[in-house]
Amino acid sequence: MEVHEFSPVADLVVELNNDEPESNRHCFLVSAAALRVASPVWRKILDPDTGFAPLGTIEVNGKQYRKTTVYGTTVETLSIFFDIFHYKTAKTPRKVAFSTLQGIALLADEFDISTALSPWPQFWIESCLEDKNPYSQSSEGTAAEIWLFIGIIFSNAVIVERASRYLLLHLRVATNVESSETQGLTRWIPLLFRTGVVQKKMEGEWYTEIDLNLELIPQTILNFILTERRELLREILEPIKLFARELLTESSGSQKCANVDCFSMALGSLTRSFTTGLLQNLIFMEDWEHPKYSLSEAYSAIRELEMTTFVFRKKRRSVAECRHRQNFPGFRDPLLRNITNPEVLSLTRELDSKWGGPYEFFHRSSISYSNIAKQPDASGEFEVCPLAKEFLDLQKAAKEKYMNIVGYIAPETGS
Repeated sequence: MEVHEFSPVADLVVELNNDEPESNRHCFLVSAAALRVASPVWRKILDPDTGFAPLGTIEVNGKQYRKTTVYGTTVETLSIFFDIFHYKTAKTPRKVAFSTLQGIALLADEFDISTALSPWPQFWIESCLEDKNPYSQSSEGTAAEIWLFIGIIFSNAVIVERASRYLLLHLRVATNVESSETQGLTRWIPLLFRTGVVQKKMEGEWYTEIDLNLELIPQTILNFILTERRELLREILEPIKLFARELLTESSGSQKCANVDCFSMALGSLTRSFTTGLLQNLIFMEDWEHPKYSLSEAYSAIRELEMTTFVFRKKRRSVAECRHRQNFPGFRDPLLRNITNPEVLSLTRELDSKWGGPYEFFHRSSISYSNIAKQPDASGEFEVCPLAKEFLDLQKAAKEKYMNIVGYIAPETGS
């Protein structure tokens, strides 16, 4: 048995029991008064009038002490606690490993001593956040539930908001939100290397799916995440869904693009983009019974949607609108072969010299790849189909909504 002394007037032994042989256990000689002041839980345990079972005794260094036992923590964690409680803060580290911070938070929760540790938790949190590697075991993505728990225990609203936001963005739900069942809740975490596990690429990064650790998430915050996820999926996907449905009705679509060839290409390219991605059933979805995919998946899928239209010369506004309604010969040939219309040939030559290639004869409208970014202002020489502009605006609106998602913020309590 190894003995650790923290007070010259020690009158209590705290035994650390991690199911090892008694000879290998650690005993901490402490002041019962210090523990009473720091922890209301220990105060009740040590008070003979609270109804708790009387404490046992143990002999240490030839002297009898009352004994209480702590389970499932480490010597380092208990030593940090007792140094602070006995005013030996010169020994208290300003930096700790993430696993140690997690152990401190768990013990602080068990014995209700987070206030007595102040201001040290803020130093420890900052030291653990110095690791900016998104793939480390302590990253805010990989360990989101743990960070959420740490933020709650130490009343760090910033950490709570950031951790809950990550869970909100990456949560997947296999069960109905109204159900009391908590099975089927998973989330995405960053993945450094592609492996044989379930994985998905979103916004250029690989992720793998893990079960949500519900033990560390209070029900209030879990309810917030589930409710917000449902509403945000609706707000992000509904405009894209309605736009695609309108295009399926030719009369509705032709009000925005009367050029048959341009409209047909727009409809075909967007439909193909839908059918090859995550949102293939979105157009025909009649209700919002909790799509399984996460907000991050939905946004990534919206980014990947593409719609191809034509680029038109714009000499005067009235002429541009007129020409947009014409069916130019040669547009039906996807490889631009056998184009004989002089005006079309002239336009392709100008595009080749000004924009770097005749492929710009077509405009691919996508938030991740858009020729609009290369175009001059509204008074310039060329113009893009109104459908392409509207579609890109919808993608930009989805991006803005996604980027401005906020995690859980505790309501202010009245004074």
